[in-house]
Order: sequence, then C-alpha cells, then structure tokens
Amino acid sequence: MSLAKKTSVSLEPSIVAQLDTRGPRSTVINRDLERLYKNPGEKAHRL
Repeated sequence: MSLAKKTSVSLEPSIVAQLDTRGPRSTVINRDLERLYKNPGEKAHRL
C-alpha cells in the first residue's frame, strides 16, 4: 500500500506537443513543476 499522494493534471494538446519536441516528459515536467512550487509567488514560466 502506497502512502504517496497521487495528483493528476490535464495539459492542453499544444503544451503536450511542446513537451514532445523538448525531450523526455518526466524531466521537463519535473523541472517546470519545481520552478512553480519553489517560487509560488512568481509568475509561471512559459513552456
């Protein structure tokens, strides 16, 4: 039994297309999520 909280997100097709061109999704998404959550007061970075 996992105690980890699961979170799901919906991404616009245009964002998914950008992620496909930038490289492995897990690396890109983790990096962008880190930016958002480490600096919650700042504006979100564009993908």
